[in-house]
Amino acid sequence: MRSLRLTAAAALVAAIPAVAQRPAFEVATVKRVAVADQSGSMRLNSCTGGPGTTAPGVVTCRGLAFATLVAIAYRALPSNVSGPAWIESERYDILAKPPAGATAAQIPEMLRSLLEDRFGLEVRREPQNGKVYDLRAPKGTAKLSPSKSPDQPEDPDAARARGRAAAERRRAWGPGVAATLIFEPRMSMSDLAETLSKLLDHPVRDSTGISGIFEVELMFSQNAPASVVGEASRPPTVFEALEEIGLKLEAATGANEKIVVASAHKEPRGN
Repeated sequence: MRSLRLTAAAALVAAIPAVAQRPAFEVATVKRVAVADQSGSMRLNSCTGGPGTTAPGVVTCRGLAFATLVAIAYRALPSNVSGPAWIESERYDILAKPPAGATAAQIPEMLRSLLEDRFGLEVRREPQNGKVYDLRAPKGTAKLSPSKSPDQPEDPDAARARGRAAAERRRAWGPGVAATLIFEPRMSMSDLAETLSKLLDHPVRDSTGISGIFEVELMFSQNAPASVVGEASRPPTVFEALEEIGLKLEAATGANEKIVVASAHKEPRGN
């Protein structure tokens, strides 16, 4: 009888599906940036490195506000992250090693695991409707170059030529105009929409209907003056730069989730 009960219990345990574990970094160091050091740390608005980059073995976040880290972890706009006042003022350095075989798409999930482990992060999701942009291909296609295969390295001469061309174009815009350059040798339209979401005031949805991976290059200005002085040429806006490659941003209304930091510690747990 006892054997029968054990067998039944074992069968019940076997029938319970395993809970998928969220991806996590193999090892990571997290350092709170002292106020005196923040002026030299606030150079980046996102983390760099990781799978698919020139530094695949390490993800680096330098001097990022806690709110920005939460936004990256939840793939949200920084303006859609709220919580205690300190999440905007407290900044952190993170160096993290992804596990072998990790993908770029898994990095936000790994960062979320890290924030939960080191800071005790707890969030509350508040669905809401708000302004969004739809990324569209009005003619059903776009002027996109096919991407190179992952194992095909970029031609150094071509990279230098592209850099010189971008610098020349930037100089033609005149002084005081900041240039934003997006260049990705392997990018899907959903990747482009996510990148644009980080630069614009509203989230961007991929509504192009275009599948595949492409080489994407965009150069535009987000602080272009209303008028151009002298012989300087007027830089394109992001809307105009997209239209140059057959894409268009259209204002719309849609789901625009808000991430509220319900609980977190300022000081991370030991490394």
